[in-house]
Amino acid sequence: QLCVASRPLAGDNWEKHCLPIHIEWDSHNYICMAFDADGYIHLSANMHVDPLVYFISKSPYTITDWVEHKQLIGRDEDHCTYPAFLNTCDGKLVFHYRDGSSGDGCEIYNIYEHKNKTWKR
Repeated sequence: QLCVASRPLAGDNWEKHCLPIHIEWDSHNYICMAFDADGYIHLSANMHVDPLVYFISKSPYTITDWVEHKQLIGRDEDHCTYPAFLNTCDGKLVFHYRDGSSGDGCEIYNIYEHKNKTWKR
């Protein structure tokens, strides 16, 4: 089961929260996560030519409550692999993945609009 844990930098007490997915054992099924400009945590994982798996924290800098989204844009999200979050030099969050299979896929880049909490291609 996929669990997220955190602790204060100067502390030893860990807080742990488990998400409702299980990770497959495959080098493609890794986990990526990032903070946006407002401190919300974005997480994607467990995709090897699979439908999008994406969670965002309900509150900034907290791991206890998450919202799962089955889509970001609504297209090219059924065969995802290699998720990665990137930060632009001007502080924007980008989500990248491949849609499709090996040798027959498209590189997808979505950018997060933190003011209205939506993604655009």
